[in-house]
Amino acid sequence: MLSKLYDLTCLCAQYFVDPRRIRFSFPERKLWIHAASVGELFAVLPILKRFDSFWITVTSKNGLHLLSRFAMDGGLMPLDLKNFVISALEQVNPKFVLFAESEYWPNFCQQIAEKKIPFGIVNYSLNTHSFLSRFFLSKKVWFLKKSVFVYTQNDNTRDTLISFGVKQAKVGGNIKILNEPSIDINFENQLRNLRLSFPKIISLASLRKKDCLSLFPVLAQLLQQFHDICLIIFPRYLEHVPFFVGEAKKYFGLAETYPRLGRVTIITKFGLVPTGVSQSLFYIIGGTFDMETGGHSPFEGAWFGIPGIAGPGDWKISHQRDLYIRIDSNESSLEVLRKIILNPRVLKDFSLRLKEEVEKTKTVADECVEIIKSYLV
Repeated sequence: MLSKLYDLTCLCAQYFVDPRRIRFSFPERKLWIHAASVGELFAVLPILKRFDSFWITVTSKNGLHLLSRFAMDGGLMPLDLKNFVISALEQVNPKFVLFAESEYWPNFCQQIAEKKIPFGIVNYSLNTHSFLSRFFLSKKVWFLKKSVFVYTQNDNTRDTLISFGVKQAKVGGNIKILNEPSIDINFENQLRNLRLSFPKIISLASLRKKDCLSLFPVLAQLLQQFHDICLIIFPRYLEHVPFFVGEAKKYFGLAETYPRLGRVTIITKFGLVPTGVSQSLFYIIGGTFDMETGGHSPFEGAWFGIPGIAGPGDWKISHQRDLYIRIDSNESSLEVLRKIILNPRVLKDFSLRLKEEVEKTKTVADECVEIIKSYLV
């Protein structure tokens, strides 16, 4: 009865989300990768680049758009109904299935287990302090135990999985940091010219409106104390640019908008965050100074060895603590930022740690690829 209720709910929910999930034809591929959406796709990109042929599925329209953008061979995940899943698996006939992070469809998992298809998981993360997370883990742990490998993003997730009996769980780091960010040459040259006047650039990445209430008063004092600093502000949403311009003029007394650059600049174009971060002394992670929102993932900084600074509202990226410096709620943001600016050794040491993390994660990705290839021969 519960199984039929699930199937009916699944059919209704998935059909109305995107009817294209009702699909009857699939190509034959030795490797099937499931990556729910954009974040999961970026988690497997460094691995996918090592394979000539694969079938990749997503469950979001944004994920589908990214597949098209990268010209990848894949499509939407089929409806998670038993007959649909059996048909898809028989047609694709994978020798190995790779999951990115933590989206698992019950019927899909059940059929993989019944057919004894080898599978692995990368970039697995879990809020180990959440009752709901641990509850849902208990419902799918039977499946995780059957995996060839489970690479987690951090120690806490690995230890939790092991305590649930997933003995093969190992820390693999966050594979997303292996994606080389794209650089805008024109913007890079503009920033280099700006550094002739203001040698120390601080970028504010993916900034939310509420971040301003905590950050702008602090940064205004910082600019008064350090005359060699400038700010590059990347709003989370471009429709909020007028708001940021108004707030910048209120707190700093000035604001330029891209493509003009000044001591305080509001960026009005998407895709420039990696370039801004690459030229910065450090960057502030938007969303972490607003207790409700949660932060922007600090991947660009890790690639360039540029530290990210997060505030007390970092719950969304709390499992990535090795990739950024955190300002706790009982600390003065101004004093922490001053100490970092006045002590270059802090940034240098953290930069070395980031580069070491990238190298360790590369080793894990290589290991993962070799294991998968051994099943595809």
